[in-house]
Amino acid sequence: MVETTQNSGKRSTTWLDGIGFYSIHVLISAVAIDLVVVFLVVIIEHIINPRVGDELLSPPFFPAQVTLELIGGFFVNRYLQCKSAKWTWVVPAALVFFYVTSEQGWSGTVTYLFGSNCGDCFLQTITTGVVYGSIAYSLGAWAAMKSSLMRQHTLKSR
Repeated sequence: MVETTQNSGKRSTTWLDGIGFYSIHVLISAVAIDLVVVFLVVIIEHIINPRVGDELLSPPFFPAQVTLELIGGFFVNRYLQCKSAKWTWVVPAALVFFYVTSEQGWSGTVTYLFGSNCGDCFLQTITTGVVYGSIAYSLGAWAAMKSSLMRQHTLKSR
């Protein structure tokens, strides 16, 4: 790990640290939490009702992914305190946007990203759902950073 120290003795991160933490957050938001969502939905389908899974994973809102990603982004970044976590949506969004635009053109892209009539709902779930989830993860990470700053400010003012 590359580390530099300033005269005050505080650790400052280099761009290499930032890339590493960013990569960790992208993997957590785009892969790990989505796998947990699928696992939980399968369990819910078997316990409650098979149609519940369709509602929790269905386009255009992807409520299960968005909810768990928001919570995950908050708690993971509350622990890691990494500013780059606010930008985890960029890589998945760029990949999906360029893929969909090249396959379906501009008009098809908007329908694909925001519409509920999907030709291949599984593909839309693993692409658009990941983008929505990574945006929610970024918002959760931002909220964690804000709550940490507010907590520090409150402690200093006491």
